[in-house]
Amino acid sequence: MITVMLADDNRYALKYFSQLVDWEKLGFSLVETAIDGNEAWEKFCVSLPEVVITDVQMPGKDGCEVAYLIKQKRPETLVVFLSSYNEFDYARAALNLDVYDYILKQEMDEDTFAQKLTEIGSFLQK
Repeated sequence: MITVMLADDNRYALKYFSQLVDWEKLGFSLVETAIDGNEAWEKFCVSLPEVVITDVQMPGKDGCEVAYLIKQKRPETLVVFLSSYNEFDYARAALNLDVYDYILKQEMDEDTFAQKLTEIGSFLQK
């Protein structure tokens, strides 16, 4: 199983995305969730998941800062930004931080999320 941490400061979105797909059926184990950037960083340091799916805008540390810290500590971790913001500055930051993907929340339904996770799983198994 590929280990995943999901971080979002919106409790409703965090619950929604954590229950949107059958993680185990797709080969993933959702090992942590975090409600802000500080908690995400603390939990990452303990569990060292292989994939981190994080909101860009969060209190404490934002998603960009969390991604930077993750890449410094464990460069092989895949970071995926999950955001409501369709702004080029965030996309550019994602590229500069070697983020695997930038997904817009409003485009994410069960099938699309499952497809993205399947792509991630295939990428990690190469």
